[in-house]
Amino acid sequence: MNRLNKILAAALAVQLALAVFMLTRNRGEQVAELTAVAPGLDSAAVTKIAVFAKREKSATGDAKPALEVVKKGDDWVLATHFDYPADKTKVTELLSKIASLKSRGAIASSSARYAQLGVGDDAYERKVVLTTPKGDQTIFIGNAAGSRRVAMRRGGDAHVYAVTGLTAFGVEAEPRGWMDRTYTEIESDQVAEIVIHTPRGTFKLDHSTGNWVASENDAPLPVAAGEAFDPTRADEILTKVSKIEATAPADAKRDTANTAATVTVRMKPPAAAGEGSAAAASVSTPERVFDVLLDGDKYWVHERGNARAVLVDKWALEPVVNVGHDTLVKKAEPTPAGGGAMPPGMPPGMQLPPGMQMPPGMPPAPGAPKPVAPGAKPPAPPKPAKPAAPTPAPAAKPVAPAPPG
Repeated sequence: MNRLNKILAAALAVQLALAVFMLTRNRGEQVAELTAVAPGLDSAAVTKIAVFAKREKSATGDAKPALEVVKKGDDWVLATHFDYPADKTKVTELLSKIASLKSRGAIASSSARYAQLGVGDDAYERKVVLTTPKGDQTIFIGNAAGSRRVAMRRGGDAHVYAVTGLTAFGVEAEPRGWMDRTYTEIESDQVAEIVIHTPRGTFKLDHSTGNWVASENDAPLPVAAGEAFDPTRADEILTKVSKIEATAPADAKRDTANTAATVTVRMKPPAAAGEGSAAAASVSTPERVFDVLLDGDKYWVHERGNARAVLVDKWALEPVVNVGHDTLVKKAEPTPAGGGAMPPGMPPGMQLPPGMQMPPGMPPAPGAPKPVAPGAKPPAPPKPAKPAAPTPAPAAKPVAPAPPG
């Protein structure tokens, strides 16, 4: 073996040894344990949650929270949105998730990766600041960091962790994600009357008898020839006012001088002892009144007597606000020729199937047997006619013989 072969053999041995080392170096090592990424956070001690919406690297100016949820006594309110009540269950759920976040170790420690992972100080998907008596804790929630994992970083910590159980979309930056969206709910079967006052007039929909009766400006709804009142429009309005869903809190102290509509919903009188008696009839009918204002692409809605007002998607109340004569009537159904009566008789040559009778009021087909009354004996079948006697053939006349040639 020459010197070159010895060198090549030595190099091969080194490579094999290195390969064996690489394949066996992790044997016996254990998977890193899960550790809390927000240690020391007491979710019960949090008194304020500030949520910052997504911020791009190119953004300028100081970042301001999209909303702040503040604890007042045992309740939570949206302090940035007229102290509207926040859903306590949603608040508790978020705090519990943050406090229970765990990771198996850092996935990045370089600030150059922060923007890519969406957890930078000035570029993030979500930023959450939790206020406690011991101070504030800042959490950055970023982009996906592997299968079903999301990047997360604590403010002031250089390490980025991959966590499960919380995403940026799970931390709502809109008030609708923190509030009970049902502003009012009315039992539709208990509504007796809906009165809608708009700049076009006052429209009343009475349902006290179980059937809709419409009026316009205290007179029966005028219906022209070829038109008819459409009760499905009243059903639609009832559906819209029975449950009003909010998209955001609003200022309840707004001026209502130029309302788009004022909606009064009168309920059926509550049942009293001896229902139907004079005592029951004397019970006053409760009513609920709503003021509606146009606010950009939404409607501002305030129920009188309620300390809260809300914004509602425009489409949700347009059938109510835009009520009018043209929305309450429809073209009358044309009457079929002949007034809808059954055609007289069956077509010639057409017979009913065995056991089937003509509908009541319809004359029998020509030549068809008359129907038999219940309990009566069926008529005897007609006797066959006697055959006519054959007519004798006339006698043949004698032929005279031909004269001789």
